Amino acid sequence: MDKLKLILPSEKYFEQILQYKLDMINAESSMDGCGNLRKESVEDWLKKM
Repeated sequence: MDKLKLILPSEKYFEQILQYKLDMINAESSMDGCGNLRKESVEDWLKKM
């Protein structure tokens, strides 16, 4: 079985977070559980983490 590791979001993962955000917007996802990531820039979203 695969293991899942939870990590805190950080600048280290900026590109992955941005790609996730764009993918979810393109899929017309509500992005439940992402806080205000849909409405905020990744930079501003990370400052709140």
